[in-house]
Amino acid sequence: MHRSLKPVAAAALFLWSMAAAIAAESVNVSAGSGLAEAAESFAEEVLALPSGSVRAQSIDRKLQLGDCPTGWAWGFAFGSRQTVQVVCPGDPRSRRLVALALPEATASEPESRNVGTVVVVVRDLPFGHRLGAADLREETSSAGARLTGTISSMDSALGQTLTRTVRNGETLARADLRTAISVKRNTMVMGWSEFTGGTVSAKLMALENGRVGQWIELENPQSGRKLRGEVQIDGSIRLSGLKSSGPTSALNTVKLSPTTAD
Repeated sequence: MHRSLKPVAAAALFLWSMAAAIAAESVNVSAGSGLAEAAESFAEEVLALPSGSVRAQSIDRKLQLGDCPTGWAWGFAFGSRQTVQVVCPGDPRSRRLVALALPEATASEPESRNVGTVVVVVRDLPFGHRLGAADLREETSSAGARLTGTISSMDSALGQTLTRTVRNGETLARADLRTAISVKRNTMVMGWSEFTGGTVSAKLMALENGRVGQWIELENPQSGRKLRGEVQIDGSIRLSGLKSSGPTSALNTVKLSPTTAD
């Protein structure tokens, strides 16, 4: 062989051996984890169709679904039952589409069942952003546009932080959210209580970390009295067991100073 062709031949031999190894690995993946078969099973289950009645089209049946740490989210794409969409929540690059051949009667039915609510972001938001009411809206979504693992109420997203960057119009999934610590231990927070006609509030010391909706222990720095309260979305603490008919008894109980009286 000509000396100048030897490196080319060696490289070609190396690439050929690598391709063979990759192909062998693909073939040896356990049965049942193929993308085509998984898409068929999903459609048959959701549409209540007999096993084997759905067939994936234009796809290599050796193609594997792969792993998703949070679990694959399945749904129908483009408002049609003839295209399945699967994505690993938090990784939009993992999105895959599978075209299906359905029984004729099923394919022609209008997409009117399984209507539900999803939560959509109304603007581009960065990783780590703490969600507020101005960031979100609720939408009614049919099964064709909905994925398993999505959240169905704004209340469940408020106060949480994003695990990825999201774009305007994207639907939020549970994997996109992380419960944030709203109150940190040994910091001063605003504690408040309601009474008939108004509220009273005072600065208190948080004795433990707290997330939205969590009950934590606090201390009144003036009296040393220990209190318990629920962490709110805005980081304030609603104190427990302090409702009264007027501000006087609440003040006597926790030594708060009135801030509002309607």
